[in-house]
This record gives sequence, C-alpha cells and structure tokens, in this order.
Amino acid sequence: MPHRSIVAVVVVAWLAANSLLFYREVWPHWRAGGPPPYAIDLTEELGKTHVNWTIQMGGKDAGRADSHVERQRDRTYRLRTNLRFTNFRILDLELPRISTTYHINEEGELLDLAVVFQVRLKNKNIDLPDTELTLEGVVKDGEIAPRLLFDGNEVPVGEGKVAISESGSILNPMQLLNRVPGLAEGRRWRMPMFDPMKALKGFPIFAAVLPAAEKMSTPYLDAEVVADTLRWNDEDVPCYKIEYRKQNELDPVAATWVRRRDGLVLQQQSSSGLMDMTLVRDGAR
Repeated sequence: MPHRSIVAVVVVAWLAANSLLFYREVWPHWRAGGPPPYAIDLTEELGKTHVNWTIQMGGKDAGRADSHVERQRDRTYRLRTNLRFTNFRILDLELPRISTTYHINEEGELLDLAVVFQVRLKNKNIDLPDTELTLEGVVKDGEIAPRLLFDGNEVPVGEGKVAISESGSILNPMQLLNRVPGLAEGRRWRMPMFDPMKALKGFPIFAAVLPAAEKMSTPYLDAEVVADTLRWNDEDVPCYKIEYRKQNELDPVAATWVRRRDGLVLQQQSSSGLMDMTLVRDGAR
C-alpha cells in the first residue's frame, strides 16, 4: 500500500481537479439569475491562442477579426479583439480598425475596458489623416465612468456612467467571446449593453457627419436562450442561441450562437443605428 503522504497528495489533487471542474462547468448553471461569466480555458491561459473571424455586413465579407486572451502576472486576464474592415464607412467617416480590450478577474468579472478606433474623416471642409480615438473606463462601485480621448486629450463624454450587471458583465457587440458556459434552453437574464459606436458622437469634430445616435446611456437588454441550428463550417451545428432584446421589443438587437456540446461561440450578430455586423468564427477546433 502506498505511503500515507502519497495517498494524501493524490486525494488533494483529485479534490482540486473536481473543484475546478465544478466551478467551471456546474456553478454557471446554478447562477441562473444572472448572465454567464466570461469563460477562460486552460489552452488560452497557457498558449495565448488566436481565434480568427470573418466580418460580414449586408451578407458580404467586410473584413477580418481576431481575438485572444493574455494572462497577467496578477492572475487576471485581458481579452483582446481586433476588427479590421476592408471598406467600412459612415457617411464621410471611414473606420479601418477597431480594437477592444476587456480586463477581467478569475471569476470573469469586468475590471476595466478600452476601445480604440482608427478613423479617417474626409469631406469638403475637413481632411483628417488617420487618427486614433480611445474610449476607456474602470469599473468602480458597479459602474464605468467612460473617458473619451482624442489625440491624447480628454473630450467631455456628456451623460453619465454605464451600469454593470451584478455578475460584473456587460454586452459589447464588438467584443468577441470564445466560450459561454452554463447555458440551457429557456434561461433568461438581464444585462446592460454598451455600444462603443455611440461614443463617436461625443467627439464634436464628428457630430456633423455622423447620423443621429442615441445618447451615451446604456439600455438593459433581456436575454433569452433558445434552441437553434447554425449552418457553420459546412455543417448544421446544434446551438444555443442567445437573443438580446430591448424591453417590449420583438426583434433582437444582438444574438450569439454557442455550440451546445462545448460552449464554443461560433457566431455573433449585432444591429444598431450605426452598424449592422455579423462575426463568424473560422472553421474549428
């Protein structure tokens, strides 16, 4: 019979492994009142795996995207997404690239975020070369107070703060997710939506060329999980589809297709006053 110390080490290792399994796979199902947490898997933690996506607008390819996770020394994580558009314009405003970063802890709670827009503005009166606009914010007391920076100078953001859900989550249609665990058909929750495109209206230089947009307020969306089948990678894939709706509205403003067998996100779709976009994951692991 093995020595007691060896038996103790084996038992402790077994308990640790099963505790981790419970936390990652079972606990999210028990948190049915709130949105699922951001999921980090070990391959991302160790390998910094890049996931590639195709951007579609109006049923046509409109660019490419990639997403990856970086583990920090303090055991937090940075979820990075880069969107590169081939020809995305809003009137006289061209956006070649949009990058977002979510900083989260091990529990999947949002700590801070940053969105960087690369823009070109050309019309009769203004010829602005490539410029970076930054939207950033730190979570404090369940809210984010956004800061807008133009050439390093802060621009008044106007109205208020952005609320965060009780689980520390927020829906950003430009932030690509790798996995969403803990889904089940019929599950519902509410969470705030944060659309960075609205931030561009905060820059006076763009106010004249951008169409009317909502204020920098954050509506709460009602999320519902339904069963669906997605044609992806030349196969019909059984999925959970998360539909996000504004209160008392029938048509979803965003949707996410999650593969049933492993929680892998295959497609994200969003519709707003400034941008209608579908992001399709490249063929798979």
